[in-house]
Amino acid sequence: GTPIVAFHSYKGGVGRTLSLISLAREISERYGEYKKLLIIDADLEAPGLTWMLGDGEEKGSVSYLDLLSLMHVHSADEGLAEKIAAVIKTSNIVVETERLQVEHYFLPVYRRKDQVFRIFSSPEKVIQSQNNKYIITEFISRIGAALHADLILVDLRAGVTEFSAPFLFDSRVQKFFVSSTSMQSVEGTVQILNEIHEREEYGLRNSKVLLTVIPPEMETGTLIRIEDRLALPLEKEIES
Repeated sequence: GTPIVAFHSYKGGVGRTLSLISLAREISERYGEYKKLLIIDADLEAPGLTWMLGDGEEKGSVSYLDLLSLMHVHSADEGLAEKIAAVIKTSNIVVETERLQVEHYFLPVYRRKDQVFRIFSSPEKVIQSQNNKYIITEFISRIGAALHADLILVDLRAGVTEFSAPFLFDSRVQKFFVSSTSMQSVEGTVQILNEIHEREEYGLRNSKVLLTVIPPEMETGTLIRIEDRLALPLEKEIES
């Protein structure tokens, strides 16, 4: 299917969503209409992409919550992937760069705002019904292939949550863990990285840590200690 790049953070306000948008803009600037993205907002708690890219409006014919519900009650096969892809084709957003305006496919968290208060399904229920712990990432990858998208960008919910787990624990998904220099953000990120390393073989194989919100007055020695702390779980995996 289509490769997936997921952005995750232990806490909000560290620039996770903006990092994803920056990548989408860079791809758009470099390749224009020759590279097509499927951008997915999977952050139910703070759907920033749905607001920023969708202008906060209730629009679109299908949402990420719809996708989970459909997977819960139907076989997540190629046929369903193609049907969902056909609907997503009508949901486009424009990514603006300095010289271009490029259209990409977009899957918002919700079609209507009240969907987030009436969630029918969850990743746990989908995984149980499909009897495959990797079914969500695999199915999204199939949808990307049906769209002929070159890359899928996913903005995950912050923190330790079952809505992010299917992406975090699939080593085939390339992940950017975004952290600020605050102790809470750093230690929370390290905790998540260690958990993935311990639970999944090659769990951090495609993982990178992006350090943001660095105070200009921060001493170099302090910054190096923070970087070393965040890199430790990745080094453990390389050694093992």
